Amino acid sequence: MSRHYETLNLATVAPAQPFEVEGGQPLALDSVSPLRLANSRPGSLVAAVSPESLGAEQYRRLAIRLQHLRTQRPLSKLLISSAAPHEGKSLSAANLALTLARPCQQRVLLLEGDLHRPALLARLGAQHGLGLADWLQQRAPLNKCLARWPDLPLWVLPASRATRPPLELLQAQSPARLLSQLDASFDWIVIDSPPLLPLADACHWAQAADGVLMVVRANRTRRSDLELALRQLDRSNWLGVIFNDCHAAEHRYYTQYYPGRAS
Repeated sequence: MSRHYETLNLATVAPAQPFEVEGGQPLALDSVSPLRLANSRPGSLVAAVSPESLGAEQYRRLAIRLQHLRTQRPLSKLLISSAAPHEGKSLSAANLALTLARPCQQRVLLLEGDLHRPALLARLGAQHGLGLADWLQQRAPLNKCLARWPDLPLWVLPASRATRPPLELLQAQSPARLLSQLDASFDWIVIDSPPLLPLADACHWAQAADGVLMVVRANRTRRSDLELALRQLDRSNWLGVIFNDCHAAEHRYYTQYYPGRAS
């Protein structure tokens, strides 16, 4: 069971309009190919496989708080990062994106920003041939790089493999410019960022995002690493912490109130 804490407050959204891509043609999201899932209910995604679990409930709480926060400030581009690798940021980003796409039929994009070590598709148990690197290097149009999650208004833009240094790509096609194009076509963009400490790429994404959520893993994340990572962020964009892999009293209370809904 994973427990997720957040420090937020929260919102409703106006529908986004299609943006114009290369050649001035609007992006037709409905024509995007479906994501090929090896398993229609990936076990690692509690939002998909265990919607009545405490883990899924915590993501719903986070989504509600983010919605309320949108009534107080611009907020559509969310960066999910961590201080170091292996703290659960990719699964947190995927679960949050699934949760945001469910209740209000808002259009959500899950964007993998880690061009160094693409792993999102493996986490999702999915396959897709093209991705962000192909678009940035002008090897494929955007609608071919996107894939749509079956039966949900959720689109995925995996990183794919870059043939040029990732930082060089991001400097040539800045995340701010990229996200400003995508922002017009989606209600939410959830960015699975590289970890903040090892790579400079994460800072580029953080500067372009409206808000940053840090994933902290219980009994793994070092306090010194977290403090160092937070010093690299603009504190006005820091939304809070997702506390991952934490067993606490709330799990017991939840399962007592809803017998059989453990996670």
